[in-house]
Amino acid sequence: MGSFACGLLLLGATLAAPVSRAAAFLLPPIPSFPPYCQVFSATSAEDSPRLSEYQCDFIRGYLNQNHPDLLRDLATAFTSHGPLARRRNAMTRGSYALDSATLAYVDSTGASFELDVSIASRGRAPVLHRETVGIDACVDPACYRAYPHGRPEDPRSSIVHEENPTAIDTFVRRFNRLCHLVGRPSITGKMLTLGRQLGGERAGLLDNLFLNVVPHGREVRRYFYGMAAEAVLNAVQRCGNGQVTNRMQLTCLFPEMNPEMDSYR
Repeated sequence: MGSFACGLLLLGATLAAPVSRAAAFLLPPIPSFPPYCQVFSATSAEDSPRLSEYQCDFIRGYLNQNHPDLLRDLATAFTSHGPLARRRNAMTRGSYALDSATLAYVDSTGASFELDVSIASRGRAPVLHRETVGIDACVDPACYRAYPHGRPEDPRSSIVHEENPTAIDTFVRRFNRLCHLVGRPSITGKMLTLGRQLGGERAGLLDNLFLNVVPHGREVRRYFYGMAAEAVLNAVQRCGNGQVTNRMQLTCLFPEMNPEMDSYR
C-alpha cells in the first residue's frame, strides 16, 4: 500500500511539472522593489517649501494639454494598471487597455500627484480610476521590459540638494527623474523651462549681463563657465561615489564659436 501511494505521488508530481513550467513561462516571477523604492516619498515635507495653488494648477494644465502620452506612461509604469494589463493581455491581447491618463491633482508638498486613469476592458465601457503616484516612485519591476531605463539609482541620492531650494525647483528635478525612467528625456528641458517661469525672482539669469554685446566680457564668461565647471565637478564626484552613471557628455562652446548664435556673425 505504501509503494502504491508513493507511485501516485510521483505520477502527480510528473503531471504537475509541465503545468507549473508553462505557468512560470506565461507569468514569470516578478522581482521585488529595491529597498529604497517607495510608492510615496520618504522625505518629510513638514518643513519643506510648498507649491502655491497657482503653481499646482499651472503644472496640471500644462501637462494635460501638452504631454498626455507622458501621463499615460507614468500611469503604466508607476501604478498597478501596468502589471495588471501585462497579465491580462498575456493570453488575450488587447483585452485590458489603458486608454488615457490625466493629471487630476498635484500635492502642494510636491511629494505626490494623482492621475485619472481610463481603463477599457473588452466588451465593457471605459472605467475611470484615481491613482496616486509618489514623486520618488520606481518603475514596477513587471514593466522593466517596456521601460528598459526603469532601473534607477536610489532616488534619495539622485537629486543635488541645494541650500534653501524653492518648491517648484525641487518638484521639477524629481519629476524629471520620472521622465527619464519612462524613456522621455526630451520633456525634461520643457519642464525646466516651466520651472523657470514659475520660480519667481530666484529663477532666471542675472540682470544687466548684456549678452548681445560680443565678445562677452570677462565677468560674463566667468559667470557661465563657473556654473558649467561646478556642474561637471558635482557629476564626477557623484559618479565616483556610485550615485550616478558614468556615461556623461559635456559640450561647451564659446558664444562666438557657436554657429547657432547669429549675433556675432
